[in-house]
Amino acid sequence: SMNEFISFDKEIETLQLYMELEKLRFNDKFDFEIDSQLTDPTFKVPPMLIQPFVENAIIHGMKGKVNKGNILVQFSELENELILCAIDDDGVGRNSIVNEKDHRSLATQLTDERINFFNQKSNHRFDIKILDKKDEAGNAIGTRVELLIPMV
Repeated sequence: SMNEFISFDKEIETLQLYMELEKLRFNDKFDFEIDSQLTDPTFKVPPMLIQPFVENAIIHGMKGKVNKGNILVQFSELENELILCAIDDDGVGRNSIVNEKDHRSLATQLTDERINFFNQKSNHRFDIKILDKKDEAGNAIGTRVELLIPMV
């Protein structure tokens, strides 16, 4: 994208189309839902900020999964004009990726660099947390990525 910021609505539309295409490409191996609880979706966000994490959920999370997977992308408003974007998958977890020899997540690295750039350039504060989900026995049951996005 050539724009520094685009409307949130446009970002959601792009994300929806991307996930539909990937679902076709992966022969219906996963279901997905995009759930937005935002009262005013007219604010601006950096383009393609969320997509790399969704891509990781699809490419890596669903790889090796026997049953059909699920990906949920949720948006909710927090205090101080912040949006929480949570990307939840029930995939194989990051441990299977970390153990792959020579794996390096370029998309995550580039997104980190973009967020650092935005944080240095402005008063806005973006943040990312990646959580490994586990069952009671400690087995990987997916990944949750939480992005804090300031309303611009």
